[in-house]
Amino acid sequence: MLIRCESCDKLFDFDKFDGVCPACGHYHSHPPVITPTPSQESKGGVSGTARASSSDSAKTNRQRSRTLAVLVLWLLILVSGMVLRNIMMQRWRSSGMLGDVVTETVSADDVVLNRQHYTFGPYQKMSDRTAGLPDGYVLVRVYMDRKEADEWISGRDDSCCLQVETPSGYAYYSPLSSYHLERIYTDLCDDCMEIYDLQRTEADTGYMYFAVPADATSLSMYLEEATRLRYEDPRELTRILICPLEEAPLDSEDALSEEDLVNDALVEDPASEDSQSADSEVNTNV
Repeated sequence: MLIRCESCDKLFDFDKFDGVCPACGHYHSHPPVITPTPSQESKGGVSGTARASSSDSAKTNRQRSRTLAVLVLWLLILVSGMVLRNIMMQRWRSSGMLGDVVTETVSADDVVLNRQHYTFGPYQKMSDRTAGLPDGYVLVRVYMDRKEADEWISGRDDSCCLQVETPSGYAYYSPLSSYHLERIYTDLCDDCMEIYDLQRTEADTGYMYFAVPADATSLSMYLEEATRLRYEDPRELTRILICPLEEAPLDSEDALSEEDLVNDALVEDPASEDSQSADSEVNTNV
């Protein structure tokens, strides 16, 4: 290997003369490190530089391969999810769970929502409980008996409300939640049933409570059978069931006595500030 002498600047063969310059006798213990010039780098004239460039290129290629693999994996997951969703939608449609929306008037004694059986009614007017209600409204409760489901159906999104016929037409009211009731009628919270109770699979009984106009002439449960595969998907409404309800007298033990009304401060002077604040407690969800 030709090198340039550090002393006299002459070229000589390092291997042939064992590192000793034949011109001046200067000894070189090892060949000097040659720093490549820009022209050498562009031409690839130094093997060390070429090896470094090759290593960087291989590293870059590996990073690109990993990135591509991640993108392909996410694409497969996305496509698999869409295929699974389509398969589930086809199965639901073939089983009659999806399709055109049908409105039916059915008996409240045996109502079927997404293959689960219920019994609704009768309804009872709780005319003695007026605290927290707007003027001209009355508290009504509807009995609900939920039978145990034979199977759990994914994506259920059933709902219900009370269809009320008044002299001025029809109106619809959502059930009061236990949050509304416990602020005034804590004794009604134990058996309070809410909308999400429609979708439970275990057997249970209770009452749904509604605040409705006192001049209502007929009441019916308005039930929607629906499904939703994912939260961001549109709600698929399949059936609407209307169940006319009969009225039943209120049980004596559920009625409030005059003493209870006074002790619980449920009867207030309409002109008092306490009564006005209580009137805003319950949202009627008209």
